[in-house]
Amino acid sequence: MKNEIDIRRGRHCVFMMHVHLVFITKYRRKIFDQDAIKTVQLLCQRLR
Repeated sequence: MKNEIDIRRGRHCVFMMHVHLVFITKYRRKIFDQDAIKTVQLLCQRLR
């Protein structure tokens, strides 16, 4: 992994991608327990 800021450059643009995930649940029920939250956090850290 690199600690540099990943700035993408195109012919007419410069951009940096960020992702915002939103999980919509029916009737506002909780879908993640602590194990699932830790798993998602680990996966997101590996993507960096």
